[in-house]
Amino acid sequence: MQSFTQRALIGVLGLFFLGLILGQIFVPIVAEDIAHQFPEVRHLVLPYSILGIATLACFQIAATLLAGILWRSSKGSFFSDATRTLIVATGAACTVGFLIPAATAIHLLATIHAGGPGVVLGLAASLIAAIGFVGLTYIATRAFDSARFDHEELGGVI
Repeated sequence: MQSFTQRALIGVLGLFFLGLILGQIFVPIVAEDIAHQFPEVRHLVLPYSILGIATLACFQIAATLLAGILWRSSKGSFFSDATRTLIVATGAACTVGFLIPAATAIHLLATIHAGGPGVVLGLAASLIAAIGFVGLTYIATRAFDSARFDHEELGGVI
């Protein structure tokens, strides 16, 4: 049986997922609007829209994986290799979700020679977030491995 907290978290993840779908609808619309303001970047509308949608898809995958982790915690099958794989996959999806905009910013700055302080700050934020998720995934897997070891040891004693 799921607790209220687990149901609430799954509900929040569902709303987050739906918000990302809405974001995927608006990415091409906003890109087209920017192309009308700055015709010199019109050729970037399609590739940057695809990358923006891919970024949001990474976070949709991460939300789905987090829901799977929550589901496993309510079923008594939490301490397994599958859960550890879900933790690593969630971290990887978030990391890729932050690396795509970083690569786009690098392309915009280095190849197109466009952008300004906002793009540089976005690049820095994306790289810091990607590094943070790599570290967070490492810590989460270490904590999970320790908890699983303690759980198995306690199960052997009882």
